[in-house]
Amino acid sequence: MAFNKKDKISTSFRSLNILFFAIAMIFMISIMFIVLRSTSINVAKDYAELHSSRMLGVLNTYFSGEIALVRKAAHSNAVIDWFDDENNPEKKLSAYNEMMGVINELKGKNLYIGIEKTFSELSVDTNTAIEDLEPFATLKPDYYDDAWYFDCALSEKEYQLNVDIDKVLQRKLIWLNYKVVKNDIVYGVLCTGMEFSSVIAGLFAEYDDRNVRTLVIDENGYIQMDSAIEGYIHYSVDDRYLIADEFHDVMFLSAIDSHLNSIDGYFNMDSPTIVLEKESGQFQYATIAPINATTWSVITLYDSSMLFNMLAFLRLISAMLILFVIYIVATSVVSQRYVFKPFENLYEKMDQQNRTIMGSINYAQKIQKNLLPTESVFKAAFSDYSIIWKPRDVVGGDVYWAKNFAQGTLLCVCDCTGHGTPGALLTTLVVSAFEDYIDEHNCTDTAGIIWNLERRLVSVFSRESDEDNLMNKDGCDLAVLYIANDGNVHFSSAHTNIFVSDGKEVQQFKGQRIFVGQGLIKAAEDIKTIHIPANPNNKFYIASDGLTDQPGGESALPYGYKEIKTIILENHHEKQEVISARIWQAFEKWHDGEERVDDVELITFSK
Repeated sequence: MAFNKKDKISTSFRSLNILFFAIAMIFMISIMFIVLRSTSINVAKDYAELHSSRMLGVLNTYFSGEIALVRKAAHSNAVIDWFDDENNPEKKLSAYNEMMGVINELKGKNLYIGIEKTFSELSVDTNTAIEDLEPFATLKPDYYDDAWYFDCALSEKEYQLNVDIDKVLQRKLIWLNYKVVKNDIVYGVLCTGMEFSSVIAGLFAEYDDRNVRTLVIDENGYIQMDSAIEGYIHYSVDDRYLIADEFHDVMFLSAIDSHLNSIDGYFNMDSPTIVLEKESGQFQYATIAPINATTWSVITLYDSSMLFNMLAFLRLISAMLILFVIYIVATSVVSQRYVFKPFENLYEKMDQQNRTIMGSINYAQKIQKNLLPTESVFKAAFSDYSIIWKPRDVVGGDVYWAKNFAQGTLLCVCDCTGHGTPGALLTTLVVSAFEDYIDEHNCTDTAGIIWNLERRLVSVFSRESDEDNLMNKDGCDLAVLYIANDGNVHFSSAHTNIFVSDGKEVQQFKGQRIFVGQGLIKAAEDIKTIHIPANPNNKFYIASDGLTDQPGGESALPYGYKEIKTIILENHHEKQEVISARIWQAFEKWHDGEERVDDVELITFSK
């Protein structure tokens, strides 16, 4: 039987359709599993992070409230004065009234007292009369039960948390030991207990999910609470075990170790998410996040096996349906324009939208640059200076501001939460706060400026819903310096380091461990002011954490401070612009072309 030309064309067309269908089927089945796994990872990661954020919301509020109350007593001048003069009845009465107010807010908990001068140990509660406030023991360095006092008094940290297990009453108490210190002089320690067992048990029960396991670990990696065990809490010291005893995934343990070495107990950081492969071939997804104002952390593990199986079935059905539709469309459409024209129109529309968005962002960059002080301000104030301001994106969350007064210059260097457009929006609020407050008060009080910014940001963020405000992490790190015309400098700093080199050594003034904008600063007096006497050889360097925290090198570790201080000292005789350029060159070499993780800001000057 002979085929005419029309039959051959028709047969060829049908053959090509069948071939296309077969190839498409094989291709879709091959990539289906890749897409499936990627989707399950994202869904599981989001679920684990949501569960972790719910837990942290309650835990942060609980710990922060208790610590803030004891801090109130520890920072009280009345308490400090009595610790310094224990036998003075007037000072004792003032301190007693201050502590009773705190005890009432602590809902009747005991407050244990250790005094440095006499090593007296006292106890006060709601039933303690002023005449009964007398030492009941003497603290001894070699006595085990007194270790709480000496460990805290000698620690570099303001406070410590330690765990006490009562096997008989089946309770786990967390003791908060808070150092009473002023001008680097230790006057004593205040201590109170928090019964954390009921809080954790209720919280674990509320968010019970068989696919989720939640653990609370301390700064040494010991598991203090575990939703996988009955009652959630270990009551026997012998039962305490390290996270490394429970998990053996090297990447997971490395991430936990890195996390424990980096938390400082004062603000929340981004929570890393790690994938753990189980022996069954399925996966767990783990998030790690610090509990605010403590050195403890919450680990949330999500088992994706059920999700993975469900998604596999749904993806298979979806892929088959999509493939069938594609086949019908491909064999039905004759004209090429019915396939490609819609995509061309879509591309043109997306391209136009992209140009519009980029135009808006570029204009935002112009606005942000106009927020920065002009070169003339720095030229009038300093004999030598340099400025490195490099947002990670077109705009960023780093900003600096300066104003000249008759007797000196005010300089503010600020790193707002985030980068890109959100960070840039926050910088406009910060600069506005600077200008309004300083213009109104003609103010050179560096601590007062930070305190005003704290109140301004808290006022803005408090307009959010209660749920959003509970998880608020917005705010900024900053340093505010006043440089007098005679060369004397005083400054206040929140999480921002200042380096001063005189050519012989580099001094590093660490920023105070406070985070502006979260409402954790209770009074202007909580913000310290540091004075640096005039020295014609002094050169100053202020950098945002985008410079020091950038990972790089073979081990992908943070850049840190060591290299920066070395370059500053070795090149002290050079101009500021040369020194800054060499710091930047070393930084670029460190991250070796890898994408920067944050905005970078480096301001240097000499009087």
